[in-house]
Amino acid sequence: MTIFCVHGIHTDDKDNVTAKLAPAFRQVCDEDVMVWKYGYALALTTGLTDFLNERRAAKLAQSIKPGDSILAHSNGCAIAYLLQNTVPLDRLILVQPALDAWRTFDNVRKVLVLYNEDDEVVAASTFGFCSAWGDMGKEGYTGTLKNVEQWNTKAPPHLLPPYSGHSGVVEDDKHRQQWSMALARWMTNNKE
Repeated sequence: MTIFCVHGIHTDDKDNVTAKLAPAFRQVCDEDVMVWKYGYALALTTGLTDFLNERRAAKLAQSIKPGDSILAHSNGCAIAYLLQNTVPLDRLILVQPALDAWRTFDNVRKVLVLYNEDDEVVAASTFGFCSAWGDMGKEGYTGTLKNVEQWNTKAPPHLLPPYSGHSGVVEDDKHRQQWSMALARWMTNNKE
């Protein structure tokens, strides 16, 4: 099995949140870890966003197999959501998801959502009409599925250092190191 790391928009290699988290996953997890890049993308606040993300999800679907897992940030979470509608996933970590808070994950065995009230980037994504974009990264998951666990990053579990904002998980080396190891352990501990 493989863990795919899917970045957000406005991302180049030096700003790729999931690529910065990936080394811990390679260290802790038995699965292969692949940083999947779809390139730099602009924030488009219409249904065009879903159209482009559906194309990105279809491209990722050519590489992913049923039972693989995804670590995603921001718009990468919207891509993962669209993908899980067609490919069953084992585990999914959503870091500050730019996704409607009520979206469900019926085709994923276990989901972890990281959110905090200071994520103004995803708050702005609610202006995107006719798309899956929303403020899950600010509000958390509001659905009722039992396969979703969530961590408020301003009051995190496991003695993790709190962070706020959209990319605070990698803002400094200490946060990145502690959070990436905790997320990798969550991924490993939640295998079937």
